[in-house]
Amino acid sequence: MNHSYNYEIACEYGVNSATFLQNLAFWIKKNQENNRNNKDNYTWSFQTQAELSKILPFSIDQIKRMVKKLKDAGIIKVEQYNKSSYNRTNWYTIIDTKISQLLNITKKIFKGKFEIKLDDTMIKQAQNLNINDIDNEFEKFVSFNKNKFKSLKLMHSKWLLWLKQAVKYHKQQNKKTAQSQNQEKAAYKWDFKKAQFDSNKIKDWLDFTAKINWIDDYYLKDINPFVINANNGKLTIFWKDVLHPDFNKQEILLYIKNDDVSDDSVIDVELLS
Repeated sequence: MNHSYNYEIACEYGVNSATFLQNLAFWIKKNQENNRNNKDNYTWSFQTQAELSKILPFSIDQIKRMVKKLKDAGIIKVEQYNKSSYNRTNWYTIIDTKISQLLNITKKIFKGKFEIKLDDTMIKQAQNLNINDIDNEFEKFVSFNKNKFKSLKLMHSKWLLWLKQAVKYHKQQNKKTAQSQNQEKAAYKWDFKKAQFDSNKIKDWLDFTAKINWIDDYYLKDINPFVINANNGKLTIFWKDVLHPDFNKQEILLYIKNDDVSDDSVIDVELLS
C-alpha cells in the first residue's frame, strides 16, 4: 500500500508523523462529508492502535510514540467517546490550525443538526480584508453569537460585519502601539539631549579648563572611570556609548560624581569650575 505525506509537515515533524497525519486527515474529511463523528466542535476518526498498525507501515509502539509526540505538541487531540466504558478505542482529530490548512481540513462547528461551517465564501471575505488568523476569528465569531444562525445568508452577513469590526479593532491597536513607540522614542530623545548637554559641558571643562586630553589619555585606553581633582573635591568621570536618537551611531556621553558623596548620585555639572 502506498502512503503519502505533506512535505512541509515531514520537514518539521518527521516522515512518520506526517504519514500518520495524512491518514488521519483523510478520515476526518471523509467523516465531514458524511456528517458523522462530530463531537465538541470537531470531526473525529477512531481506530485502535492495532488497526492503525495494519494500514500504516508502523508498529504499535511506533504509533504510541507518534501519538504522544503529536498530542504533546498540540497538533492532535485524543479522546474516548465510546458508548461502552469497556471500549478503550481512541478518537483522534487535528486541532493545529497550520497543520489543518496544510492538509486542507476545513474548520466546522456543529450545533445539533445545523452545521456551522467556515466555508469558501467566508474564507474569501476574510482574505479580502487581509485577516491573517481566520480560524481564530471564526471561533470567536461563533462563540460570541452563541451558534444562533437561522440561515447561511444571515451567517455570511454577520460574519462580514464581524470581520469589519475586527479590522477596525486591529487598526486601533496598531495605532496605540505606534503612539506608545513614538512616546518612548520622544522620551529617549529628551533624556539623551539632557545627558548630551551635560556631557558637552564636562568635555569642554576637561579640554579647556582642566587641560586634560581625555580622549587620548583615558577613553582610547579604555580606562573607565578615571579620577581627577577639582575645586569641589575629587571627581570620578565615567562614560557610556549611547545610541544617538537621530543618527544610527554611538555617541560618547560623559558623567561625573563626587567621591566625597556617599551615594551614587551624579553631581550637577554647574559645580565644575
